[in-house]
Amino acid sequence: MDLADVEEGDVAELDEAAEEAADEGPIVPPGEGVDVEAPPPASTSEQLADEARIDEDGRVWCTVPPYHDYKPVGRITTWPKTVFVDKQNVGIRCCLHFGCSVTRKRSKFTNRQVLVWLFSGQVLEAGSSAPAFATAKDEHKRTSLALL
Repeated sequence: MDLADVEEGDVAELDEAAEEAADEGPIVPPGEGVDVEAPPPASTSEQLADEARIDEDGRVWCTVPPYHDYKPVGRITTWPKTVFVDKQNVGIRCCLHFGCSVTRKRSKFTNRQVLVWLFSGQVLEAGSSAPAFATAKDEHKRTSLALL
């Protein structure tokens, strides 16, 4: 279009539209400059241990996602029941990873310390590969050496 072809009325309309657009403020691309609530920070294993509940059978339950999907998250078992605590053992079974468990002397650890270890394991998405689960299990068992 040549400027000679533009009529005076058209120029006035364009000027008006430009002023209206300037009054509305800058155009923000989608996703930029928009206040979006950030997701809450991930809970630490200590916070999850505080939220966890151990039932009378030693099963560990947690209502915090993604642990609420596990029924239960783990299980704590002590034996033999007929001896003093300083002679008992504790077994901790993790339900996050197939075959993940540790056994320790009961007198050396509190339930909270055991729960902190339990929630220190990596949660994998359903459908993850078997090698990924095996690696996560091995890493979780290694952390038991540092935490328990």
